[in-house]
Amino acid sequence: MDSGGTDTKTMRRDAARSRAAILRALDTMYAEEGSVPGMHALAARAEVGVATLYRHFPTREDLLTALAVDRLVHLVEFADQAGATPDTAQAVRNFFESVAGAGCDPALVAHLSPDSADRASQELLTRFQRGLDHLLERAHADGVIRADAQREHVIALLHGLLATVAHLGDQPGGCDLAVDILARGLAAPQ
Repeated sequence: MDSGGTDTKTMRRDAARSRAAILRALDTMYAEEGSVPGMHALAARAEVGVATLYRHFPTREDLLTALAVDRLVHLVEFADQAGATPDTAQAVRNFFESVAGAGCDPALVAHLSPDSADRASQELLTRFQRGLDHLLERAHADGVIRADAQREHVIALLHGLLATVAHLGDQPGGCDLAVDILARGLAAPQ
């Protein structure tokens, strides 16, 4: 215990809970608004004080980086799963469906520059890029997608897919329709 009678482990647990609450609120608000919310609104949504928010995330850029890293973890997982799928066309579709279903906007990874991200984040970014590049190389080799479709195009199209899915809301079959349109649009000409 410190001199004030507060248990240090309790303080660390409270800080971890506050950080988790901030990240959950950020995730929800980003999905709703498509941008990083204001600090006061985010603190209110997370049910933490503004000072607590600033202690964990001193700037909006820090919030954006944290959100990008969270999304990146999922994107790496989705790329790995697609890479393990034997049928290339199904692998591409599964990747699109996973990204759309989880709302993981790959455009956020652009915020992870070497200056703003730590080594672990940079390693995740490299894994995602390699996984997506591998999937695209397979898809090109197997004639599943257009030969001119590159990583940057797919990331931009996935960003649009997520906007479309968000716009369609809870319409039955809306996500499936959007994924199908993307997959058909990227398909190699017959």
